[in-house]
Amino acid sequence: MVKIDEVHLIDCPDCKYSSRDDYHYCRLCGHDFQEGVDESQGRFSRFVKKALSGSVSDNVRYCTNCKSEIRDFTMDFCSNCGERIPFEGYKNLCSCGNIMSNNYCNICRGKGTKKQLISDEYYLIWHNQVIIPLSEEYNTDLTKNNFKSYFNLTNEEENHIIYKMVHHVLFDKIDGNVVDFFKQVFDETKRNYKNIEESIFNLVEQEITNEFNNDGIVSSNTTTIKRSYTETVETSHIKNKHGAGTKVLATAVAGPLGFVATSGVKEETETKEVRHEGEYCHEQMIFNKENIIYQMYTRKGWGGSVFNNDHPNMNKTIIGWDSVDSIDDENFLILKTGETIKCPSWNKLEHIIKPCILNIVATANENSNKEYMNKYYDDAKNKAIEVILSLINEQIVANKKISSNSDSDVESLEKIMDMYKSGLLTDDEFVAMKQKLIGNNNESSTKFCGNCGAEIIENSKFCTQCGTQIK
Repeated sequence: MVKIDEVHLIDCPDCKYSSRDDYHYCRLCGHDFQEGVDESQGRFSRFVKKALSGSVSDNVRYCTNCKSEIRDFTMDFCSNCGERIPFEGYKNLCSCGNIMSNNYCNICRGKGTKKQLISDEYYLIWHNQVIIPLSEEYNTDLTKNNFKSYFNLTNEEENHIIYKMVHHVLFDKIDGNVVDFFKQVFDETKRNYKNIEESIFNLVEQEITNEFNNDGIVSSNTTTIKRSYTETVETSHIKNKHGAGTKVLATAVAGPLGFVATSGVKEETETKEVRHEGEYCHEQMIFNKENIIYQMYTRKGWGGSVFNNDHPNMNKTIIGWDSVDSIDDENFLILKTGETIKCPSWNKLEHIIKPCILNIVATANENSNKEYMNKYYDDAKNKAIEVILSLINEQIVANKKISSNSDSDVESLEKIMDMYKSGLLTDDEFVAMKQKLIGNNNESSTKFCGNCGAEIIENSKFCTQCGTQIK
């Protein structure tokens, strides 16, 4: 049985940066750990300490295996010895799968749990909680680059598996043991990387369908009814020609003549700018399997584009699928009454699309993740809209069939009733044909009035609806 030792974090005696104790060199300052480490400095596993000496440069890092200088921080492996290069700085990880640039996750909108890891802490979890049990399971040393070669992985596949495993260990998402979960992630990764775009599309379709069948797909829009503007207004007011002090002085010097001379009023005109707030209309439609919820309100002042579900001016209408005739190419919902409703833009899909992309290709390398987002996001969004429109049309067609069948059943029942009234059908034949039409195959002795077709109450001598005597 292969035995792999756990690794721990130690402080570099030169720059105080936290590093794994199996590194040969500090990746920040290049200190040779083989010269020994002062254990009295202690270990830490949370934040990166600032460099306390001038030995750390912002422009260069060092390979932890051979001390080669690393100046391209996007590299994953050392060009000299092939050793993995830890990512720069620390990561803000969210339980939803996103790597955040700050403390707020724009995918789950702050609903997830956040954790921060320095790079060596990240790979510490990978080594101690994943590599060690896998090495024991497969009876081989999977440390260093042996993991990638043993499982025949590309760099992208390996980085994704590392990210997925560390993320799930960190947030206690593994149901069962680590080895079984690894096998599941390995199979999914190999399958998904054969055609990344198709894998993303399949997951988007699955998630869109789930949301449509449950909470509903949200479509919203904010339109300007009247723009805000600033108006220059002139105002006039009457004021004394002279101030109180002038009057007192003139009266004291010239007596009544001075008072009269300084009395009187004058009209002055002032201009000031008055701002008129704009008026905006906020619309939201929620499409789900049961119905369509249309909500709208207007407000003065911008107040942002976020829809306020508790706005006092809210108008809410619930539209049943049986009221919808079609949806056209310009996203106009056409009702059977002839009314049309413009569906707002499909701009609330980010919380579905981004996690789908991350689920397929995410790594701890933010630059790689951004490249994947730029490459696949627009196509994935188009796929999501395509799926939404397909689900809407399915609901419209399904309700049209129900309505058509219902109309057909009514017409058939009327024909049977006419035949019964004209004496072409006996009571038993009428009951049998009616039961077959409504799908009721249970035996029944129910009788119906030959005049009006109403159901006859047991032991009645006359029809309770039209008064006809029952024979």
